Amino acid sequence: MTFILPSFGASAIAAVPGGGGGFANDYSLSFDGSDDYALASSLSGHAAPFTMSFWFFSSTDANMVPFHYQDNLWFRMVLRSSSDGRAIRFYGSNDSNKTSTGAWVSGQWNHFAATVDGSGNTDLYINGTYDSTHTGGGISAVTSNFMVGAQWHSGGPVTMFNGQLDEVATWNAVLSNGSASVGATAQGDIAAIYNSGVPNDLSTTSFTSPTVWYRFEEGSGTTAINSISDSNTGTIDGATYTTDTP
Repeated sequence: MTFILPSFGASAIAAVPGGGGGFANDYSLSFDGSDDYALASSLSGHAAPFTMSFWFFSSTDANMVPFHYQDNLWFRMVLRSSSDGRAIRFYGSNDSNKTSTGAWVSGQWNHFAATVDGSGNTDLYINGTYDSTHTGGGISAVTSNFMVGAQWHSGGPVTMFNGQLDEVATWNAVLSNGSASVGATAQGDIAAIYNSGVPNDLSTTSFTSPTVWYRFEEGSGTTAINSISDSNTGTIDGATYTTDTP
């Protein structure tokens, strides 16, 4: 089952009370770990400097890939199983990986963010904490598809994600952590995104707006909207909406 994002539609952000910025967060997108995934067909131009942020929930004890750029860059996120300490791995160019020192928590909503500067230096953040910093092996310009809920390998999706994803955003900039130290609570832009564990309205923050922001807030139907621009909206086939949200 696929979720393919062509270029049509209009921006939409609900203006009713909700987390952080006076907006609604009523829905997330659920993946069954078997054959649900998403494919954004034209997220070209993404390269370092770069920031990614997303929320996820899973109770599955297996290695899973929530995101993967479908090209030879092998840029992807991997949620590791309990046997690997439930670490989060961020893979950049040439399959170089950066592994978190902290763990994601099974059975609850988690937030993850990563920044990559122009030299390939990567900072990882888990649930508002500045988890770790890594050098080298950044990301090159992305020229092909962005897959959500799986990794593309040998012509098909593998390492499927089982759980819910919400508030997926990327920036062509390194967002700040307010000069926090590794192991401390992140400040600055990262703190504003995490917002004490409640998704924030990214259209009203003081820093630069995301390049893309998939809120999965439609709640029904077959269309998913990029809340930042009229491009990269799409059609959902397989993944389903749920009212389970962070």
